[in-house]
Amino acid sequence: GNVSSSAILEGIYKCGNSGVKIINISANGTAPYSMSNKSVNATMHQYFQWFHDTKGGLIFVAAGNTPVFDANAWAPYLIVVSAINNQYTLANFSTYGNPLWFTAPGTSIYCSNRDGRVNSVSGTSFSSPLAASVAALVWGARPSLTNKQVESILQSTCYKAGTASWTKWYGYGMPNAEAAVKAALGR
Repeated sequence: GNVSSSAILEGIYKCGNSGVKIINISANGTAPYSMSNKSVNATMHQYFQWFHDTKGGLIFVAAGNTPVFDANAWAPYLIVVSAINNQYTLANFSTYGNPLWFTAPGTSIYCSNRDGRVNSVSGTSFSSPLAASVAALVWGARPSLTNKQVESILQSTCYKAGTASWTKWYGYGMPNAEAAVKAALGR
């Protein structure tokens, strides 16, 4: 489907003013015109940063489903998520690059469709909410955490790709729900 920039902005604004802590955006443009492009999406970046810095929330966004390198800058207020396959390597359709924070499963994800039937789907639109759900578990375990503390917990407890702390394919790695919740609880 398609979504307008104005609808995204309105959603962020409403979420920010109603106490929502986590937003997932399962949409993106193709690099170099992705949401990470601050010069093309200046107003969006103002809203992203407002939601993060002023409202204390987190915004997760799908990296995109075009297998190209996104050279746009990493933003401290926009959590971009790539997709991995069943072999824990980058999915052949996933966008990768500088803006990445995390990766998550994105192939053969089972979910229900609008008719209530189970479908197998693929895309970074399914990876992003999986990563966001780990942040929700962390915040649910310890609601007093700040958004930056949740980010730090997710980063420090990720399954890593080798010994690198960050890569252009997987960001900081794949969020580990069990380890993240334990860290939030101080265990």
